[in-house]
Amino acid sequence: MHVKELKFQEDKLAKRRIQALREGLLLAKEVTPALQATDVEQRKKDIAGWKRTVGTEQRKIKKTTGGRYFEDWELRGKKVWIEEGLLSAVEVVVVRLAMVISTTRTDANVFVVKNPGGMGVRAQLAAGLLGGYVITPKGFSKQGSSIEYVKPQTSRKVWYSNAFKENYKGVYTVLSTTSGWKALDSMELYVAEKKKNRAREPMSLAW
Repeated sequence: MHVKELKFQEDKLAKRRIQALREGLLLAKEVTPALQATDVEQRKKDIAGWKRTVGTEQRKIKKTTGGRYFEDWELRGKKVWIEEGLLSAVEVVVVRLAMVISTTRTDANVFVVKNPGGMGVRAQLAAGLLGGYVITPKGFSKQGSSIEYVKPQTSRKVWYSNAFKENYKGVYTVLSTTSGWKALDSMELYVAEKKKNRAREPMSLAW
């Protein structure tokens, strides 16, 4: 038991050092090649873990593609976010359906994009986490492609590091406003929660 506790404390200290390194809080003499190498390896693990989490969440989202087109009554009055350069192609139908143009992805129910399969990460996160319709301009006339995202019923706890908030501002905004996940205020709370609940470990977004 003593060995396990010692290992836990060592891992905890190592994570604190890495976080201090990422946030520029260490003195020059404290930034060693070994610590930098550990940071690189940890970033790889963080990214791999994030990809696994995203994949799990995406598998919980029901997608309807191809021949599934949306009727006017399904789109009428919805808030729509339109990808840059596409407004002129859909302006007439947007007005006809009394849709409300939204300038932010996190406030939209419908996302008009050039390619549903290649839409931006922030738009895809917003659509997937909020639930909504992703449609091409021609999809309004039942000639293009479309996808329906059903909002997943998931609850998670997540810790966002200051480095993540700064380096991925757009993604952080979408996640923090649409996911419904409970944010942990510090790395200490994240470590404590992880230790307490092995079956449903919280996520850390810290690279």
